[in-house]
Amino acid sequence: MKKTIIGVMSAVLIFWLTQGIYTWWTNRKQPMPISYSFDGRVIDASTRRLLSNAEVLLSVAGITNRDHTDSDGRYLFMIQRAGHALAALLDVRAQGYNVYTRHIKSDESGVLAGIEDIALQPTSPQTPTSPLNATFPRVQVMREVTRVPYQKRSVETAVPVRAVRAYRETR
Repeated sequence: MKKTIIGVMSAVLIFWLTQGIYTWWTNRKQPMPISYSFDGRVIDASTRRLLSNAEVLLSVAGITNRDHTDSDGRYLFMIQRAGHALAALLDVRAQGYNVYTRHIKSDESGVLAGIEDIALQPTSPQTPTSPLNATFPRVQVMREVTRVPYQKRSVETAVPVRAVRAYRETR
């Protein structure tokens, strides 16, 4: 009789524990990804053609990160999730084009709002080229945007971005 009661209590305990573990496992919150992609394309505003080799600068948390567009005009940054709201500055530069600058704010979790296509305005022929513009990368005008469906670049080619500064102890 004593063995039967211990056996039944053991079975109930095992059942209760497995149900509790199963419920916890299925109802737990999924962790947020550690990083996310911030990507887009750079195009010529007047011809709507993709620009390769345009310099894309993304400044987050006081650190500037650099990428150059590929043959399909794409840039890609992998941003470490900050877990809090942050602001960034996006600059796009190319020889023969006006500089594109945009301030970007994130949501509360630290995800920056994406930008689809960045249209660079060509500099006017009457405007003399400044020495600064001459140092910008020379771009190649590629195919028309409407003929190239957007596809993300491979994550292996992404520029990693730290969204939070490393803590340093000062003495």
